[in-house]
Amino acid sequence: MSQAIVYRRYGGPAVLGWESRPLPAPGPGQVRVRVRTASVNPIDWKLASGAYRWLLPVRFPAVPGFDVCGDVEAVHPSVSGLKPGQRVHARLLGRHGGACATHAVVDASVAAVVTASISDEAAAGLPLAGLTALQALRDEGRLPIGPGEASGRRVLVIGAAGGVGHLAVQVAAAAGAHVVALCSPANTALVASWGAHEVVDRHDSEAVQRIDACDVVLDAATSDWRRWIGKVVRGGTYVTCLPAPGALLRGALNRLSGQRVRAVMMRSDGDDLRTLDQLFIDGRLKVHIAGVLPMAQLAEAWRGSISGRTVGKWIVQAPRDD
Repeated sequence: MSQAIVYRRYGGPAVLGWESRPLPAPGPGQVRVRVRTASVNPIDWKLASGAYRWLLPVRFPAVPGFDVCGDVEAVHPSVSGLKPGQRVHARLLGRHGGACATHAVVDASVAAVVTASISDEAAAGLPLAGLTALQALRDEGRLPIGPGEASGRRVLVIGAAGGVGHLAVQVAAAAGAHVVALCSPANTALVASWGAHEVVDRHDSEAVQRIDACDVVLDAATSDWRRWIGKVVRGGTYVTCLPAPGALLRGALNRLSGQRVRAVMMRSDGDDLRTLDQLFIDGRLKVHIAGVLPMAQLAEAWRGSISGRTVGKWIVQAPRDD
C-alpha cells in the first residue's frame, strides 16, 4: 500500500487529508519512485481551490504536487536508461500531479537522475519553477542560455524572490545577461547574492520608472503587460508566467508591434531538467528553500505559499519506513 495526501472536493488547505491507496504500478514508459521530497507550487492550491475548474477541472480524488524527488523502485519493461535504486527528480505529467505521496509514477522521458551534489530538497524544488524560468527566457524571450552567450543583453525579472523569479535571475546571470531584479526591500540583499546586477524596490515607483529598457522582461508576478511593455526595447519581449486573456490576445498581435508579448506554457522535459542540474552542479544555480515540513503538514506549506510572501520554495518530506 501507499499513502497520499488527497482532496475530494474544491477548497483551501483544510480539504487535504492522508489516505491509504493501492501501490501504483508503472505503465509503458514509466517508473515508480519511492518519494523522498515534493515541493509546493501555486498551481497546486489554485487547482484545488476550483479557480481553474472551467479550464482544468479536477478529477476527484486528487493527489496534489507536480515536483518530485525519489528513488526508482520499479521500472516498466519498456523503459531503458533508468533502473531501481537511482535517485531521480521530475515535473510530473499527471493532471493534478501526484507527488504528495509515499509513491508516485513518473514518466521516464521527463525524469533526470540526481547527482549526489544536489540535495533532496533542491531536487524537489527545481523542476517546475526551473523549467518555467528556463523556457520563458530561452524559448519565449529568445535569450541565448549558454555560458556568456547573453552578454550585452538586459533582463528584467519581476517577482525576483519567488519560486520562478529567483531561478530566472540565476539562469539569466549564468548566461551573461545584465540582470535587473524587482522585489520587496526585505529581499534585496538575497536577490543580489543570486547574481542580480541591479535590485529595485518594487514599491519605489520612482526607482522603477528609472529602469532602462530591457531585451527581456520576465514577469513572474503578474500578467500586466501594459504596465511593463514600456520597459521592453524594440525587438524585445515581455514574457508572463501568469497568462491572462489580455496578454494572450496581445501576443497574437505581435506582428503589429516591434515588441513581443508572450506567455510561457511550461513543458516537462528531461533534457531541460538536466540543463538546470548542470548549472546547479557548476555552482551557478541554487534553490532557495523557504521551509521544509513533513508531508503531513502540506496544508501549512500551502498557507505559506498562498500568503504571497514566500521566498523560494516550500518543500515537504514524505514519511519513510526505514
